[in-house]
Amino acid sequence: MNKFLIALPLSALALSACQQQAPVDPAVNDGCLHYSPAQTVLVGKTYTKDVTAPGKMTRKALMMKLDAPACVSPLASSHADFKRVDNIQDIELVAQSDIVDMFKLEGYRVRAKGALATEQGDGAAAPVGMTLLTIGPADPNQ
Repeated sequence: MNKFLIALPLSALALSACQQQAPVDPAVNDGCLHYSPAQTVLVGKTYTKDVTAPGKMTRKALMMKLDAPACVSPLASSHADFKRVDNIQDIELVAQSDIVDMFKLEGYRVRAKGALATEQGDGAAAPVGMTLLTIGPADPNQ
């Protein structure tokens, strides 16, 4: 009888371990980069682009061309109204400070860390921008 009483809880434990697990949230594991508040690191070559909105002055935007197209989507926990963007290869780099120094990196392969956000309106240089935390040469020996 004691063997049966021990075997029964062990059987229940083994069966519970075999139960179907909760599904993984596809918005978290969709293979995409994610919008803010997530932070990401991107590597690509920088270039400048002239951007003009109707009735406004032209500005220079520092852009990054990614090595391969990527998608950007919101995190499941995010309350932002950001939409998924597929096949993006050009992202605007937005400085929080030291904007002049940032533009000195034009034409170089860089490694940039920051948060992604959608860009909208006539003055948007790309559908997605990155607010930079850090930026520097992709190869530290450059």
